Amino acid sequence: MSDSANKFGFWIRLAGVLNVVLGIIHCLAAPYVFSTEFVQVTPDERVTAIWAFLATGGAVILSAAVLLNASAAIRRGDASLWSLAVGASLFLFAISFSGVLLFPENPFTFVGSAMALAGFVPLLLYRRSPAFGL
Repeated sequence: MSDSANKFGFWIRLAGVLNVVLGIIHCLAAPYVFSTEFVQVTPDERVTAIWAFLATGGAVILSAAVLLNASAAIRRGDASLWSLAVGASLFLFAISFSGVLLFPENPFTFVGSAMALAGFVPLLLYRRSPAFGL
């Protein structure tokens, strides 16, 4: 395993772990959010909003888990999962940046975007490094 693959893999793994934690926090925050923010909506609207809220948290967790698995391969010097890691990173950025656009008053949307970029930028740098190996 090359030193640069290990270095890039570390940063990609860190971004994956942080995004998993953010997704878990997102899901665990659902009771608080829906007891304080959604008190004036109809029951049908509330069910839809809860589903969307939990689905977003779950999507972040699953795509971050993909990023974690791909980072393990990258740390071993195997670049074959690079495109999968890029897809997961782009998805994490798209979902978090859409949160920035829709909920600019929520600071966690900016945190999520920064963490998504923290996984994407090392992937781009890794692709340009000699450690990429493809």
